[in-house]
Amino acid sequence: MTSSFLKQATEGNKNAILKQQIIRQYIFSGDSSITDLSRAVNLSVPTVTKLIGELIEEGFVHNFGEQGTAGGRRPNIYGLNPYAGYFVGVEIRTDSVVLAVVNFKGQLLADTTVDFLMDNDPHSLDRLCDIIRGFIDGHKIPHDKVLAVGVNISGRVNSQTGYSYSYFFVEEQPLTVLLGERLGCGPITTAPCSISCLIFASSSGRIVSSCGSTSMRYCVPCGSVILPSCTVMYFSITSAFM
Repeated sequence: MTSSFLKQATEGNKNAILKQQIIRQYIFSGDSSITDLSRAVNLSVPTVTKLIGELIEEGFVHNFGEQGTAGGRRPNIYGLNPYAGYFVGVEIRTDSVVLAVVNFKGQLLADTTVDFLMDNDPHSLDRLCDIIRGFIDGHKIPHDKVLAVGVNISGRVNSQTGYSYSYFFVEEQPLTVLLGERLGCGPITTAPCSISCLIFASSSGRIVSSCGSTSMRYCVPCGSVILPSCTVMYFSITSAFM
């Protein structure tokens, strides 16, 4: 699913770029009718109807049915499909790992803290991956539905290249590659921890969960690219659609 319009948009496909606009509008403004959506994105109703139909087929958008109005015909309301995919956030501490997962609409599904002793060796990395896999599998989330995994880790981290120079600098490969090979999930992002509270937030900034020591948001990857937006890595569902 993520290789459909998300990848095509990076290649300049006009239809895919218009779909990005629609997804972005849903992120900022929530569910809406096709008429209201067409007005907001400045596209004709037939064009939006066609694009919405394709997004429904691809699994990104859901038809929530007719909604009541003050009078006249009741319009169908469309919005993001919460089951389109999932985003996993991981904060690595010296003695534990904080994990959380949100759905495509940014709704918190679960969070937990697991004991973990961080050492700079392959065995510790394997243990970390076992914890992340166990969290994902424990909540019965299909691996092909995990759109991205964000990892916050202390020390010297290059969030552009994915290298962690303080921990898990093994096999001379980026930590993102090492985690990706072991987890077999969506794109991996890494960044240093530097803010005082782990926050999973919706695109509007509304806090839905607070449980740790690093700032995070969730995001939709554009192909295999995750766009960072701060001194720490956080997922931002809006950034991939800007």
